[in-house]
Amino acid sequence: MLGKVNEEFLVTNLERKDYFKELCLNAESIEELKEYSKNVMQNLGYFIAGIDTQTLDGKGIEHIMNNNNNTPAKLLIKGVKKVKLGSKYPKTWKLGAGMTALTFIYYLFFSTITMQTPLLALFLGGTALTAGAAMTKNNVNISLWIKAIGITNNKEQDRFKMFIAGNSSKKNSISSDHLSENFAEIMDYYNRYFIKHESIKNITNTNVSGIIETMNQIQKITKELEKKFEKDEISEKDYEKMYKDYEKQKANNLLIIELLTNNK
Repeated sequence: MLGKVNEEFLVTNLERKDYFKELCLNAESIEELKEYSKNVMQNLGYFIAGIDTQTLDGKGIEHIMNNNNNTPAKLLIKGVKKVKLGSKYPKTWKLGAGMTALTFIYYLFFSTITMQTPLLALFLGGTALTAGAAMTKNNVNISLWIKAIGITNNKEQDRFKMFIAGNSSKKNSISSDHLSENFAEIMDYYNRYFIKHESIKNITNTNVSGIIETMNQIQKITKELEKKFEKDEISEKDYEKMYKDYEKQKANNLLIIELLTNNK
């Protein structure tokens, strides 16, 4: 999921979901936050559809962070759960049940000997069809997204800003109530377990425009590197190593941009 920023987890996209909430909290580590978040989702019956973390190693960002003990970090988790809403064919099974009942009454009180066999077959077939229609459930997918972005610090507790969103694939009162309850529970879990704090501020020596300028320079260098490789001016091994380094720098800068833009 990581590398390029996953559009699904962009805050602007999470804000468009049925439910959305922000909170700031402290944690012992991003790993603690990851395990806790995963367990909360699983306790609520969600299948973990995706989970990943990104932590910068500090290399190349010393000039950006105003505290050498601070390291940007990010956590992404998505959970999905199926909720049964009832029969997928409510009208069919009700109609079938009524017709089956009438067939059975006719069989008991009005049928002749020659009519009993086909009526009994019709009754049994109708019963099976009605049961099948009643048991075919209409499912809806409910999804939860958890995004945490913040800083880790080896001398104090890590600080994160959380973005929690929930959405239902079909809009109705049952799925809405279910999602609302789950969302309230997960917020309660975080509020009870973690200590809240204010927004993360004054963590870098630069601003977003400065980092974007750095990324543009990286992009320019990468293109020059590709041209050199196409002209056989550098070996494939050197090209792959340098390209990987530049991609890592780009991912690091994207994370810092997210950290700055989401902690205003």
